[in-house]
Amino acid sequence: MVSASAEPWRRDDEGVVPAYALTGGRTRPRHRMRLETLVSRGPTPDDQLPPCAPTERQLLELFNTAPLPVAEAASRLQMPVLVTQVLISDLIDSGALSVVAAQDAAVPGVQMLEATLAGLRRKFPKAG
Repeated sequence: MVSASAEPWRRDDEGVVPAYALTGGRTRPRHRMRLETLVSRGPTPDDQLPPCAPTERQLLELFNTAPLPVAEAASRLQMPVLVTQVLISDLIDSGALSVVAAQDAAVPGVQMLEATLAGLRRKFPKAG
């Protein structure tokens, strides 16, 4: 609720900021990301980054220790995933963050899938 004497962008219940205010009204990130997309600190050093909003600074601090999935970052900051994706996308554009490339080794090979199927067939022979 905005009080009559308060500045128009200030709220009596400080700390509650509408999601559209955090993203400048944008509803789509420039970079496509899934919930499980891993994000890490980018190549640009902190002293060469443009000034960041407090929420963007909090996001950067999350990624200081290790890469995190987009969903985890949203959860830790208690922000909607879409807002988090828009902010992460902005930070990727500035070089502050980058997407961690998926490893080919993470994809199971044919042998592993066949062994899994054989094990399931032994355990559940009546399933077909």
